[in-house]
Amino acid sequence: MWPLNEFILSHKSHTVVRVAVHLPQQQLVVYQDGQGEQTIERAALRKTTLTSWFELNKNDPSAYNISYSDIPQYYVFDKSTTNWKKRQRGGQIFIGRLPVELKARPILTVNNERSMEINNTVLKFMPGNETIYKAVDTIISEDIQVQLTFPEVFLNSLTPTGLPPYELKLKIVCIIMLVRNLAPFKGLYNGTRLIVIKVQQINIQSKSFDSSETFLIPRIPLIPSEINMPFKFKRMQLSIRLAFTMAINKSQGQTFEKICLVLNEPVFSHGQLYVVCQEHNRLNLFLW
Repeated sequence: MWPLNEFILSHKSHTVVRVAVHLPQQQLVVYQDGQGEQTIERAALRKTTLTSWFELNKNDPSAYNISYSDIPQYYVFDKSTTNWKKRQRGGQIFIGRLPVELKARPILTVNNERSMEINNTVLKFMPGNETIYKAVDTIISEDIQVQLTFPEVFLNSLTPTGLPPYELKLKIVCIIMLVRNLAPFKGLYNGTRLIVIKVQQINIQSKSFDSSETFLIPRIPLIPSEINMPFKFKRMQLSIRLAFTMAINKSQGQTFEKICLVLNEPVFSHGQLYVVCQEHNRLNLFLW
């Protein structure tokens, strides 16, 4: 009755603290009056991945410094014995079911093409429905010959530097990055990373990483700044890109917890690797 009357549980004497351990969507365990002791006894006899991890820490010294969220990288849970066993080299790829904050752990690539490829792959593994925003591309020329030479289908296939893709795929809580200065006085600069919280028909709502502010990102006309193109065109699209990964030069000025560096092309000649290491606040670097 205490929560039903809208009293705060922490104000009750003695303090009641709800602890949600390894339950989907933080569900609560419900039991009838007088059955609390039996429920606790049944739970004490049942071994879970969490309780087995406690036992693993007692019996295996090599597991002392491995957190519960990281344990699937080194051990596999045997359901038949309800115990953790050391993972064999070359075994099946495993993705843990505990969520990990991706906002401070980006993947850095040498170029935008590789970055967009990995971004789309990461998005597929995210839960939730995918929303697709297709741009409207128009050639900036009154010359009929130019319009016929570069039709809209051809413009759709282009993704110049500084422009969002023609087909932008998003999901709730995916990480995005601005490709234009939308509102510098609000901190919305080119390169600012945000989290999507709501998708709408013609715009999206996003929030800053510290959740202090929310922002509306509209579709706006964007013109590429590349001067080596034989024509100019305009793209009406959300001024964002997915940002699970980003090009190394785009990461300058930012500090991350962990990074994964994709070295599929040489980077040493341009000093890009030095830039990455300089921005990383601790030596916790993964090379791929």
